[in-house]
Amino acid sequence: RLASRRQENSACMDTLMEISLYIQENCQYPLTLKMLGDKFHMSPKYFSVYFQKHFARNFSDYLMAVRIENAKKMLVTSDLGINKISFCMGFSTPTYFNRVFKEYTGQTPKEYRLSQLQNSDRS
Repeated sequence: RLASRRQENSACMDTLMEISLYIQENCQYPLTLKMLGDKFHMSPKYFSVYFQKHFARNFSDYLMAVRIENAKKMLVTSDLGINKISFCMGFSTPTYFNRVFKEYTGQTPKEYRLSQLQNSDRS
C-alpha cells in the first residue's frame, strides 16, 4: 500500500513539474485551461482544480507571475524596448503590461529597468 502511494505521489510530482515547465517555456503564447487540460489529459475544470490544489494559486495568477518574472529578466538582460518585451511575454497591449507589471513589482517596467541598471552600476 505504501509503495503504491509513493508511485502515485511520484507520478503527481512528475505531472506538476511537466505543467510548470510547459508554462515556463510557453508563457508568451495565449495559454488556456482548455489547452492545458487537453495537453495533460484533464478536463479544463479538473485541470483548474488540480492546479489550484497543487500550486496554491489559480492558473491565471501563476501564468501572470511567470510572465512578469520573465519580463523582469528581459528588461535587465536585453536592449529590447518595453513595448517589444510586453508582446514577447504575451501581453495584449503595452498599457496592460505596464499596469500588471506595476501591480506585481511596485514599479513600471521603465522604472524597474533603470533601478536595476543603477544597482548594477554601483556593484
